[in-house]
Amino acid sequence: MLEGKAGKNIQLSIYNPQNGKRFPVTIKPISAGEQNELLYKRWVKRNEKMVETLSGGRIAYVHVKGMDSPSFRNVYSELLSDRNRNKEALIVDTRHNGGGWLHDDLATLLSGKEYQRFVPRGQYIGSDPFNKWLKPSCVMICEDNYSNAHGFPWVYKELKIGKLIGAPGSGHHDRCMVGTSDRPDHRLRYSSGRLYGYARPVHGKQTAGTGHQSLQQS
Repeated sequence: MLEGKAGKNIQLSIYNPQNGKRFPVTIKPISAGEQNELLYKRWVKRNEKMVETLSGGRIAYVHVKGMDSPSFRNVYSELLSDRNRNKEALIVDTRHNGGGWLHDDLATLLSGKEYQRFVPRGQYIGSDPFNKWLKPSCVMICEDNYSNAHGFPWVYKELKIGKLIGAPGSGHHDRCMVGTSDRPDHRLRYSSGRLYGYARPVHGKQTAGTGHQSLQQS
């Protein structure tokens, strides 16, 4: 009924069975791409809230959507924001990333080493380098990390920046980079189902669901 009408105002007539009357409602349908973007943002916010709750606000969370410039700018602004900069540790989630070319930028951002502190009149206000993450971190990976999203975890582990958590990637990037594949330090198997928008049966019908399912450690 709404196919091909994305972005257009559509008037519907809604029937109320309780009083037997109809009333008009105007809606503006969105495209499948816009819907997926909304589902993705909801998934990220849910993950942020989960990490915030389980860590008591001590651990930051950021998802790397793609290995590209817009994703890096988002990671940079989120990671070094006032909300996250002073947290004690970081989870970098790269799951379901289609790749690109960002491994060195991310590795550089996450491998900061503190070389001075600013403590005027005994009050700590910050450290240098100011443009890098200086605290512990880990990287989450999964089987469908592709191309450079498989290469970055290898670089991260090879440089001993932190631990990998999840399941090994496809191995696609091994042919482009020297070394072994991104074998995780802590292996997790993820249930089937797409990351933030998959179909699942509910009462015999296929309905859209969001979010990854439960994790099983091996």
